[in-house]
Amino acid sequence: SIRMRACSLGCPDVARMAYILSELFRYSLKRGLIVRVDEEVEMCRMYFQLSQLRYPDRLTLNLAVDEGAEGLGVPRHVLQPNVENALKHGVDLSRPGNRVDIGIRREADELLLRVEDDGRGMEEDRLAHLREDLRDETLPEARKIGLRNVHLRIARLFGPDYGLTVDSRAGQGTAVCIRLPALPQKEMSELVQRLTGR
Repeated sequence: SIRMRACSLGCPDVARMAYILSELFRYSLKRGLIVRVDEEVEMCRMYFQLSQLRYPDRLTLNLAVDEGAEGLGVPRHVLQPNVENALKHGVDLSRPGNRVDIGIRREADELLLRVEDDGRGMEEDRLAHLREDLRDETLPEARKIGLRNVHLRIARLFGPDYGLTVDSRAGQGTAVCIRLPALPQKEMSELVQRLTGR
């Protein structure tokens, strides 16, 4: 395998990258639309490690998952696009000390997942434009973005009370909050199967 070849050639970073990519690929092929919070967090952590291997000493990930939230359900790939967005558009990879925080907590009957960076942030007009795009289901294909796709997927599954909200300040960073119903993974899977037939 590529991983073993990299190990034999003394390239541990390449071996680690090959392992992470294979795990991410397996996760993408996993059956079912709904996974446990701890599975989604682990895949995000591995995705983040790819960037840490590419930019050593420039990125720190802080994870805070409330006790009891690990077994709740989330649609697969709701966190990763937000982490990717923070890495591509938020933090400044030309300098050390960038931080991305992932916080997950339950509040009554809702599950809140927050991805926050300490990067560039956005001016108010750009933030307003992004918020408008999140809600617009008629956008042409060329203007569709990952955050919008995640938001619409959640809203279509669970209704307009759920989805993404974005807050940002220029020069201070961006925070994306994902709001979902707080249901155990099995219960959420059954609900989504009833709603979608999948």
